[in-house]
Amino acid sequence: MMFKRILCSALIVILGVIGCMSSYSSAAMGSPPKQQIVYKVQTDFIKANKLAKSDIRQTLTYDINNDGSNEIIILGGDLQHSIGSKGYIGVYSKEGKHLATKKYDDSFLPFDLRKVKNATYKNCLGIGELPGASGGSRIQILAFSKGEFMSLVVTDSSENGITIKDVDNDSNDEIIGYEWYLTEETRHLSHVAAIYDKYVYSWDKKKGKYIKQVYGQDGKRDDLRKPVNTLTKSEAIQLLNKASKTLFSGNPLPRFTEFKEKMQFLLTYNFIYRYNSTNSIDVYSIPLSEFDMNKATFKMSPDKQTATVTQKIEIVDADTEEHSFIKITAVLIKTKYGWKIDNVTF
Repeated sequence: MMFKRILCSALIVILGVIGCMSSYSSAAMGSPPKQQIVYKVQTDFIKANKLAKSDIRQTLTYDINNDGSNEIIILGGDLQHSIGSKGYIGVYSKEGKHLATKKYDDSFLPFDLRKVKNATYKNCLGIGELPGASGGSRIQILAFSKGEFMSLVVTDSSENGITIKDVDNDSNDEIIGYEWYLTEETRHLSHVAAIYDKYVYSWDKKKGKYIKQVYGQDGKRDDLRKPVNTLTKSEAIQLLNKASKTLFSGNPLPRFTEFKEKMQFLLTYNFIYRYNSTNSIDVYSIPLSEFDMNKATFKMSPDKQTATVTQKIEIVDADTEEHSFIKITAVLIKTKYGWKIDNVTF
């Protein structure tokens, strides 16, 4: 009986030791590389790519190849965006062994490393990239396996920074940026007055790729919009009258932000920014309500993208009471939101 108790106690001790060893091994697998190894890796990275110490921009410890241990990832290079500039991303094991290096030329240079979740490839790496001359930035998503990088997507440039986060909690990080809404209705806007649409890249597990969706100023996805039909004369007159009623409702001289919010789906952004760049009273002096179905003429352009409404209206001089006629012309253009008023002259 005593022997059995001693044997059981011994087994418990042995199992406890094995359990401790197992816990230590598991912890070691997920533990970050030691700092002295990181320093050694940085030195090796500098020598291998002929860089200065100041050229190292970012060091990230991250399990990029999903093997249960954190690799050491270094971003560095001569990132001055001049001719001949070079950028490098080096990947090393937690023991300091070189696994791979990705090189960049001076067209797009890396400036940021980000962790990215992907349901198919698990841990991925997001590389913030800057162009050499034009503005904006973009993100390239890389998977890493067996010592090789695989590019999953290179986003379009974003003018207002890029956010990476799991918006819908599906174990995939979305990539969110903002691009210029470049179209006929924004053709006269400067960089300062530019309109930006939000874009979102989402991972489609079935298709095995990122899908880009663009959201307009109304928050709707562009690919889900109904087609905009050809404008009729009656619809054009109704739009002009609606713009007149909306324009004169509420505060007669609102601030520009209020004016834009109220009128952006009736007037083009070209027209709206006239309110800001010229005297606001100019917009309110346009006799939009004078357009009449029976008196106006209507003409559609051959490409069905522009419509013109013209009408002579009678005016009476307040002092002399003399009657005269002026011609008022409204130009309407087709946009993804529907038809809008682009200009009115008289």
